[in-house]
Amino acid sequence: MPNLTRAPNRPLIIRLCLLFLILEGLVIGVHALFFPRYFYEEFFLGAGWLKAMGPYSEHLTMDAGALYLGMTVATFHAARRMTPDYVQGICIAQAVAAFPHMCYHIYHWRMSGFVDTIPQAGTLFVTVVIGLVGAFVSRRHEQETALARDAAAPAAATRN
Repeated sequence: MPNLTRAPNRPLIIRLCLLFLILEGLVIGVHALFFPRYFYEEFFLGAGWLKAMGPYSEHLTMDAGALYLGMTVATFHAARRMTPDYVQGICIAQAVAAFPHMCYHIYHWRMSGFVDTIPQAGTLFVTVVIGLVGAFVSRRHEQETALARDAAAPAAATRN
């Protein structure tokens, strides 16, 4: 049986993972949805990564921004509720969404160059890892909470 008194502050770790995902989603989503031309020409910090990957599409850019903001709202909801189902579901969804995006940038590194691919794919790699860590830590917290509850139940029953 795990030593529950020495367990790290799992809810804090989970909230930090969710906070990262929320901030990332807000930065990308707001820029792409509300400033699509800027997002295409200048994002991130003047790098203009999208210009090297094909012609501008306001519709596609705004749709991607709306999708990021939709995921951000769901992530915020998971952070507010902190229920295992919400947290694990959104963390895995974020990782699943970021993984093929990361693979695309790695596979097409020649479009933007090796130097620009590192922050593009690197940020997405961090998103995949953060999503998986959030889901894993949430699952461990759920299991340990259930073990503690089950261990406390017989003691409470003998007191009554």
